[in-house]
Amino acid sequence: MRRKNNLKLVLFIFAIVVLSSLALAESNNTSAIEKNAKDCVEKSREILLELQTGGFSIQRVNDTFVQAESLLNAQLILKVNKKITDFSQIASYCDEIVGIREKALNTRDEFSALKRFYNDSLTKFMNTSEIDQVIYKIDDEIKNERYELAVPMISEAYDKITSLKASQTTLKIFYDSTTLSIRKIVYDNVYYILSLLIVIIILFFVYRIPVKRRIIRRKIDNLEKRKKVIKSLIMNTQNDYFNHNKIAESVYNIRTKKFAELIRDIDRQIPLLNEELFKIKKDNNTKSKKVFKQIKHNKR
Repeated sequence: MRRKNNLKLVLFIFAIVVLSSLALAESNNTSAIEKNAKDCVEKSREILLELQTGGFSIQRVNDTFVQAESLLNAQLILKVNKKITDFSQIASYCDEIVGIREKALNTRDEFSALKRFYNDSLTKFMNTSEIDQVIYKIDDEIKNERYELAVPMISEAYDKITSLKASQTTLKIFYDSTTLSIRKIVYDNVYYILSLLIVIIILFFVYRIPVKRRIIRRKIDNLEKRKKVIKSLIMNTQNDYFNHNKIAESVYNIRTKKFAELIRDIDRQIPLLNEELFKIKKDNNTKSKKVFKQIKHNKR
């Protein structure tokens, strides 16, 4: 009988110890979640100030921050009143603010690189109205914090700039090659317009391959120029961080990472264009050899 009582006592003490350990573990876990919630709200406050100081629009970030701070204060009030609390929901708002910050920095850096490429690539004789509209829209989307919409527009603007330069190059080559001969034929031979059309068709086939090669080379030059602009932005970022301490380490890491991605993308495109250029040269040489063999065979 005495042994049974001792066993019950031991089991009772063991149950108390286990329950106390579980309660302590749950309390520690709740305290950790609460601390993380407070830390992330404070970090979000720093991000809000950073973006405001950097000249960004902050309405979107501010609205999210107000929700996070309000939820934190509500949970603290519940804690004071010894009611059930849930600090875990606050982390999602903080993560959203961090994501907006990264998008804001990346988008502005990409837009700066685009504007440099634009200024270096185009001349006053080109009709840039369509490109200007896209750039205006990009600027408007950034001001309204719609960074997700601005990024694809930046790629669209690069394509439009490249296409405009390519069209100008094609027209210039064709004009230089045909203007003088066409004027002479029209002036001296009004009745031979049909012959003139035949000459134009011949010129088209003669210069088709050189024009195509020239366009591809121009695309390669544009990519090299864009790469040079991005490298200069990297140097400026390094100078601002290491020499002048103008930007935070997190901003420096985000910028350099994004610039590295842009350069890798350019480095992937250039070999493809060079390969396309090589194929054109190879095909052209093959056709020339066939024509030469045919001529030689006819002579026999």
